[in-house]
Amino acid sequence: MASFAIYLFAVVFFSFPGVFVSSAQDKDILFAGDSDIDRWKETNKLYPNSVNKGISGSTCRQWVPKINGKVNQCNPTTVVLVCGENDLFDRNVDSVFSDFKKVVEKIFAKGVDRVIYMGTKPEPYTKQYGLHSEYKKYDSLIRNFVKEKNQKLVMVDVYPSFQALGNPKNLYAKDRLHLSKKGYGYWNTWLKAALADSDCILWEEGDCVLRNSEAASPTESPTESPTVDDDDDDDDDDDDDVDDDSTCSDDPNFRYQKKNKRDCSWVGRKSYRCNWRYKKSELRSFCLLSCGDC
Repeated sequence: MASFAIYLFAVVFFSFPGVFVSSAQDKDILFAGDSDIDRWKETNKLYPNSVNKGISGSTCRQWVPKINGKVNQCNPTTVVLVCGENDLFDRNVDSVFSDFKKVVEKIFAKGVDRVIYMGTKPEPYTKQYGLHSEYKKYDSLIRNFVKEKNQKLVMVDVYPSFQALGNPKNLYAKDRLHLSKKGYGYWNTWLKAALADSDCILWEEGDCVLRNSEAASPTESPTESPTVDDDDDDDDDDDDDVDDDSTCSDDPNFRYQKKNKRDCSWVGRKSYRCNWRYKKSELRSFCLLSCGDC
């Protein structure tokens, strides 16, 4: 009788293998990355049908061969990714970014809809090692990469968002390296906003600062350089009269996405913002002076 039962199971298993694949393995969200993911408490409760596969101390380089297995286990529609900070202790920015791209491309190759990257953070502990400048270079490369991925890659820009808050000590644990409960509170607020908005590809301070519809198309022609005149009257025409350059200024009424605090001075504080697009134009076209184009 036992032999017959085993035979019957084998027939059913090989005839209908999907019956024995547990649907519990399918998750909406996979959290993958280093200690910032591993220490993110109660993600399974805060984000229903999610799984946390964070590994403390892990690097982007280590996630290159590892990510396929984690995605295969969970079959998620979204991956929340954190990696890069640990790599930058002893590797250059370009190499780490190359590994980041490999991880992201492998995720997309598995059919995942979106990857949400939580950016680097200006934690007090690593400032003594000069890593903050490396963090900013790394995130700058990822911002540009985000624009290339056509809505599938989303960045929550943590570094400038924490700076805008004053980067207080209470955002971090006692080791001044990892996030505190308060720090994760901001991450949860920002991540939930990103999950709820399928068009936004770049977030800062909890607000969408760049939508997929506003991002420059890869096929778009580059902006032409201004023509340099040959006369010596310090203006932009070809006559002998000196022009009044006061016309080169910021638009005093400009507010990015109609946010009162996001005027041209806000744009100019971070040079990369000058390249963002709003109403089909780069922000530098509204903020000539703040973007250094005068």
